[in-house]
Amino acid sequence: MRTISLTEIREKFIAPETRILALDVSKSSIGIAVATMALRVVTPLKTIKRAGIKADAAALNAVLRDYPSQLMVVGWPLNMDGTEGGRCQSVRDSMVEIMKFLPDLPILYWDERLSTEDGDKLVESLGDIQGNLRDKQGIKPRDHLAAKVILENFLENI
Repeated sequence: MRTISLTEIREKFIAPETRILALDVSKSSIGIAVATMALRVVTPLKTIKRAGIKADAAALNAVLRDYPSQLMVVGWPLNMDGTEGGRCQSVRDSMVEIMKFLPDLPILYWDERLSTEDGDKLVESLGDIQGNLRDKQGIKPRDHLAAKVILENFLENI
């Protein structure tokens, strides 16, 4: 797994055709969103239930087959004071293991403070319009909407 800096991204990944996959990784699920540098329109794709490293990697490989990407932005759950805590270590450990089964994509860990709350607000506002929002497995779309927020914030700052 190769992590990349924002400087490297600005130097190497600004091509319009560059596709970016964003992940919001938690203990129970992984939210996924996608965008291209050219359009900068972020599409929340799906939330997968975590089912073990190999199953998680298989689900992500299926997404990458449909949405070949050149860069992965992973939400980095810093504490509100900006320090790394146990949640950051958990995300890092998960990604190290998952990436053993994925193509070698550069990864940028991106500050995701409050992204889940912003995703919850999107769910609530859409739910008010469309009723109870749940997928076929009964999962609310908060995690892939959080991934959308992470990717939008990243695109606004590069």
